[in-house]
Amino acid sequence: MMLTAHDLWFAYEVGNSILQGVSTSLAAGDLLVLLGSNGAGKSTLLHCLAGVLQPERGRVRLNTRNIEAYTLRERAQRLALVPQAHVPVFSYSTWEVVLMGRAPHLKGLGGPGQHDRAAATAALQAVNLEHLARRPYTTLSGGEQRLALIARGLAQGAQVLLMDEPDAHLDPAHQHEVLNLATQLADSGLSLAITSHNPNNALIYASAVGLLTGGVLTSGPPHDVLTPQTLEAAYGVPFSALTGRNGQRAFIAGRSNPR
Repeated sequence: MMLTAHDLWFAYEVGNSILQGVSTSLAAGDLLVLLGSNGAGKSTLLHCLAGVLQPERGRVRLNTRNIEAYTLRERAQRLALVPQAHVPVFSYSTWEVVLMGRAPHLKGLGGPGQHDRAAATAALQAVNLEHLARRPYTTLSGGEQRLALIARGLAQGAQVLLMDEPDAHLDPAHQHEVLNLATQLADSGLSLAITSHNPNNALIYASAVGLLTGGVLTSGPPHDVLTPQTLEAAYGVPFSALTGRNGQRAFIAGRSNPR
C-alpha cells in the first residue's frame, strides 16, 4: 500500500497557508514521524493525508487513485486515522471500542459477525490488551487508551495507520510501549505516519522524519534531517546534540548560555 502527497497547499484563512507545497510518501514498512512546533501543520497534514481535509492545491493518492476517488467505506478499509484522544459518549468496554473498527466492513444495517468479533479480539491481542477487554474504556490509563485506539485501527484491516501524537502526555515507559508497537507494525508491512513533539523519539523509532518549518516540509532519514540548526529553525529555541558511548544521538533544548 502506497500513500503519496504531492505539492499540498492548505490554509484555514485566505492568504495564510499552513502547508506550502508539501510532498511526502509512505510505503509498506515505513514509519514516518512528523515533527514541528505547535501550529506548524502536523495534524493538518495528517488529516489531508487521510482525506478528512481537502487541500486547496496538490493531491493525495492511495496506491494509483486520488484519495477522493474512494468512497468513505473503501477508504476506511484501507486507511485508519488514530486520534490523540477519544472520549466515547457511553462507557463502552475496551473490546467494544475496538470492535467499532469493523464498521467499514459491515453491510447495510447488519451487526458484527463472528469474523468481525475475531478481528477485534486479534487486534487486542496484537497490542497486548486482551486482559482489559471487558474493562470500561474510560477507566483505562492514557497509554492503554492509545493502544486501544491503535487496536481499533488494526481491527479496521487498514494497511495505513495515521496517528496523531500517540506519545503525547505519556511517561517514558508508556511512550516506548506505544512507539515500539508502531515499529513492530511497520516491520510487519504496515505503513505508519505519526505526529510528535519529541525529536529524540523520532531518532529512536522512525525510518524517516518530516520536519515542518514555516509550512515547508523537510524529509529524509532522521540523522540527516535532525540537526541543532534545523530544530532551532523549527522550534525557535537553541538545541544541543549529545552522543552517548553507544553512538546514540539525542537533542536537548535550552538556554544558549546555561547557568
